[in-house]
Amino acid sequence: MRGVQRQWKTRAALVVGTAYLVALAVVAGTFVLWWDRLPDPMASHFAGSGEADGFAGRAVLLGTAVPLLLLMGGMFAAMVGAPRTVEPAARLLVAAGAATAGLLGAVITSVTAANLDLAQAQDAALGLRDLATAIATAGAAGALSWWIVGSVPEGELPGSESGPGAAPAVAAVPLAEGEVVVWSRRVGSRAMGVVAVLTLLTALLLAHLGLWVGAVLMFLAALPVAALARLTVTVDRRGLRVAPAGLRAPAKLVELPEVETAGVRKVNAFHEFGGWGYRIRPGATGVVMRSGEALCVRLLSGREFVVVVGDARQAAETLNALVERRRDEDE
Repeated sequence: MRGVQRQWKTRAALVVGTAYLVALAVVAGTFVLWWDRLPDPMASHFAGSGEADGFAGRAVLLGTAVPLLLLMGGMFAAMVGAPRTVEPAARLLVAAGAATAGLLGAVITSVTAANLDLAQAQDAALGLRDLATAIATAGAAGALSWWIVGSVPEGELPGSESGPGAAPAVAAVPLAEGEVVVWSRRVGSRAMGVVAVLTLLTALLLAHLGLWVGAVLMFLAALPVAALARLTVTVDRRGLRVAPAGLRAPAKLVELPEVETAGVRKVNAFHEFGGWGYRIRPGATGVVMRSGEALCVRLLSGREFVVVVGDARQAAETLNALVERRRDEDE
């Protein structure tokens, strides 16, 4: 089964990479073929009415478009190709990557075409047809990649042989009657921070071109990634909370009555959960920002909740103590 998953992973990376190579070929090809027919500077930004209100040199626009497509293509190919295991959401990631390639390629090509054969770049304009074309291209690219890559092969993820709750429970710290105890740590992911920055840069590029619908969509996509790039993990009388740093509202709350026991074990982000972020796999859910020591909470439902965080043993000891105190109070 692992061989089948490796083949799927390779195919997924090739599909995403090909989508960006096609977009790059179209963008660079139109620039080369039309170079002498384009004004210099070209219209590079368009107002909401579609009229040009910003300008840049031909070489500057080409020098911006090519690295952007290469960077985005490499990012998506790495995201779907680097993990040693795959999960159902990986197919959606492939489609999203290809759709982004189609959107960027269509937008940049529309901007180039709007400048074609103009004596003055001020006369360039974009219309609703260009926006519709970009959306349709993105949809077609996403749908085609979804079909080509095929469904994710099913199979048990490595590391799941022992099932949820496999981490050995640790002893609870002794608590005096009425004693209040709180444990809290910060955990972050540079990789997700990079993804958030790249997505935000794409949004800014689309906004610079006056394509506000695409800019808003990319900005909204960047928000959850940025929120997961830096988290606060807290164990207190309410249970286990994982929330974006600086925000009170918890992204995930496991209340004390839900907990059976807590333990500590090593977690490999790619082997067990297929990557970074908020992950779901059979029998377990995890906030996995990196590989390493993790707080593993076995729930009464039989599932496991995993958080990779520093000083996980103390977190498990604290959580077990609070769970035992609550049970004693309920008896």
